[in-house]
Amino acid sequence: MHRLQSLLLAAALTAVAVMPMSAKADSSKCTGKIRSMGYFITDIDSDWGRPYDKFSAIKNGREYDIWVNKNTCKVEQTVLDNDQSTRYND
Repeated sequence: MHRLQSLLLAAALTAVAVMPMSAKADSSKCTGKIRSMGYFITDIDSDWGRPYDKFSAIKNGREYDIWVNKNTCKVEQTVLDNDQSTRYND
């Protein structure tokens, strides 16, 4: 039984290690830019068909939505996410 659990764990870890590569390949090139601006990235919404990535990030205790051009990593728009501030007060 221990051997079966070890094999299943190894298979799961391999799947987790390989799957994010394709998902992150398109958006990860711009994460350094966002981090260098002082943001802590909480989520990346990357769609292969869109020219922009949407980053959800925190800076100074506030959450922001940041749209970044995938090709140039230029920040096109930064918006304070007001939904987050009201969600915690429920």
